[in-house]
Amino acid sequence: VIVLIVAWLLISARHNTGIFGAIGVTILAFILYVIVAILLGMLLNITLITLPF
Repeated sequence: VIVLIVAWLLISARHNTGIFGAIGVTILAFILYVIVAILLGMLLNITLITLPF
């Protein structure tokens, strides 16, 4: 969570896109992370993350 906040602050400061652009990029990065974790879990036959649903 802390890493996400830091990344969000860096993105918003660097690109000056404002708060909505930063939130969008953060959500995109989180979705990519989830997809990668699921793919790795399938390949390695382990569960890296537990989804709430």
